[in-house]
Amino acid sequence: VEAQLISRLDNDLTAHDLPDDVQRLVEEFETQARTLQEMEEQVRSYKAAGKHEAAARLHEQMILLQERFTEIAEKFERFRSPSNLEPRLCRAMRELRGIEEATCLLELASEDPESIQGQLTHCKRFYQTLSEIKSEVESVIKTGRKLVEEKSVPQHFTGRLDTLKELYNKLGLQVTEAMSGLNAALDLSRALQEDIPALTGWAETVDMELDQVEATPHTDRDIQAEISFVKDTLVECEKWRERKDTIKSNYREFATLCDPVYLEVLKDRVSDCVRKWERTRDKLMQAQTQLQETMTGSYSASPKIPMRKISREVEEEEVSRKVTRKPEVDIPRIPLDKEIQEFEEAAQEMLERMDTMLVTVRGINSETDPGKRLEVLERELSCLAPDAATLISRGDGLVLTVHATQPERAITLRKQAQDQLRAKWSQVMSETEVRKLQAQQAESLLSEYNNLSRKVVQWLTDISDRLERANNNEKGIKELAEEISSHKSEIEKLRKISSELEIQQVQHSGMERVATSWQRVRSNVAHLHKDSATPEKVDISGDLVPRANKLRESVAFLTRKMSSPPLSGAD
Repeated sequence: VEAQLISRLDNDLTAHDLPDDVQRLVEEFETQARTLQEMEEQVRSYKAAGKHEAAARLHEQMILLQERFTEIAEKFERFRSPSNLEPRLCRAMRELRGIEEATCLLELASEDPESIQGQLTHCKRFYQTLSEIKSEVESVIKTGRKLVEEKSVPQHFTGRLDTLKELYNKLGLQVTEAMSGLNAALDLSRALQEDIPALTGWAETVDMELDQVEATPHTDRDIQAEISFVKDTLVECEKWRERKDTIKSNYREFATLCDPVYLEVLKDRVSDCVRKWERTRDKLMQAQTQLQETMTGSYSASPKIPMRKISREVEEEEVSRKVTRKPEVDIPRIPLDKEIQEFEEAAQEMLERMDTMLVTVRGINSETDPGKRLEVLERELSCLAPDAATLISRGDGLVLTVHATQPERAITLRKQAQDQLRAKWSQVMSETEVRKLQAQQAESLLSEYNNLSRKVVQWLTDISDRLERANNNEKGIKELAEEISSHKSEIEKLRKISSELEIQQVQHSGMERVATSWQRVRSNVAHLHKDSATPEKVDISGDLVPRANKLRESVAFLTRKMSSPPLSGAD
């Protein structure tokens, strides 16, 4: 019973935490109290019967038992006392310090929505913990203030209670602000992850179409259709301007929430996206100017679009070549409508494949090994990339072919198929690169964790062996305590890395073992330190040793008696 009570008191547990234990112990104490009464009655019975020697022996044993019983009863009262301030205060502070040490995990350190969601989950957990212990913190503060006023506890408890209140309020504000910031960052991150690939894909598509139009021989060009195409695309460009402005605005707002160290990748993506839109807009405006000059008769004089002068001989040669090829028209060719249909079907199939890959990419963190994450991403990308590039190139050529005869249909084809392909492919590439970067960082972090973990485990094993050999050597114990204190930063670093790996859903082991060993080592040092500080003032003169031996024998005998019925009359 004493061992149980000491363990509960050392771990800052009170009767409020273990109500069933309290009831059981109350019943046991009542039973043992009745046993002591029975022994006292037996002593009186022996005296009445003239058995004075037996009465004296039993009385001596009863006195020892009563003293021991009183000591344990006092511990029990401390355990179940509602005003047991010290353990409750220590436990509340320990809970809050634990949250305080882990709040570094709430600092925004990535633009990836999944990572931010993981941080937000941790933040909500801290918020829930603070909510759960709020009533206990308030009770400790209220009870403590009352006990200080009644002078039941020392005055210095006032400062400790103030510290408890300030820490709880500080953490409540910090966690609330972090939750608000992470929620805002998550919304911004999701918007950026959607808008950047979309704008980049549109700009790249238009840019390539303009290049292919520019490369088309003058004799095969439909200037009027090109003017119509450029005009319509400029209208689209102005609509995309709003998306571009939104991207810039969201990035600026996101930058206020995140440490600049973690913004380099996102900053480059935003800058590249904006540059592509501006370059595409400039090319469209230049093309519009050139085409207008061509329509007004200044085409040949314009320095912006070089014209090829086709001589009569070349013209005749071209006609001759066409006449020569005329008999070959019987070679079967796919009708344009059928070719468009086949391309649209292929594009739809490719979009589905890209969506499937995005599901794989976004769920890659279900694989707990970062090395295998990289393997999966590389494999998926190498399977999809060649087919996607071939189909997009095929679509560019088809759009130009259709544009020569059916400009409106070409624009529709570009919007409904080609633009979607480019945007989706840009999104696949962007998200894959982000996941690859995260996997590489997680792999590096896991390597650092494993190296540090092996080092710490080896040190803990060594220090445990040295503690066993230290005995009561006060100097040696002091040196070991200093060494343990110097290694505290490594333990904290290992805990932080472990928490970061948990956020990134990376499997790792050993932290629980390290924490247990660390706590055991600290407890052993504290115990040895305490033991080594007591013996010097003990007076071992006179008959103290014989008395101690006699007392030890009596306790052993009494222990045996406690497990058997009271003394019989035959004694």
